[in-house]
Amino acid sequence: MSCLSRWRFDCPRPRLEFMSAPTPQQQTELIGAFILNFGAAEMATFQWITALTTDLVLRDVAIDMPLSKRIALVCQLVKRANAPEDKKARALEIWGEVAKLSETRNKLAHSPLCRNPTGLDEWGFIYVKKMKGIGPFQIEPLQFDGIARDGSRLAKLFPELLQPLQQRCKK
Repeated sequence: MSCLSRWRFDCPRPRLEFMSAPTPQQQTELIGAFILNFGAAEMATFQWITALTTDLVLRDVAIDMPLSKRIALVCQLVKRANAPEDKKARALEIWGEVAKLSETRNKLAHSPLCRNPTGLDEWGFIYVKKMKGIGPFQIEPLQFDGIARDGSRLAKLFPELLQPLQQRCKK
């Protein structure tokens, strides 16, 4: 019995599909845009760290941190910042959303693209970290509509994300 035949693709949420499945070219463009947007989000972590601390050693150490740890550092610095509480709360909300969206990025970056073995013509990214132990595994694949949805959410955060807290407080 192959590993694929033991996978079960149970999707507890109904999916609304408004368009046909993306072509391979559209899939490539969607994934590329999503990854590029996360590159911008990674750069934003450095902008926020630089704006919120004068400690150059901390900034240099942050360069080697994984994204999730840099986001956590930004959140710690925001909490300690000399800024209005409402601005700090919004900044924490934004970075919390980026942290959630980075889970999609991790799935995309570290997972194989697989066809649904149940015979449906569906493709998705299988997050292999969910395959610990002995199967069968209940895995919900990351599909292209999920990548598009999360990419859109990230893009909507950019105006605030790309403006560090200190600059936002001057308004």
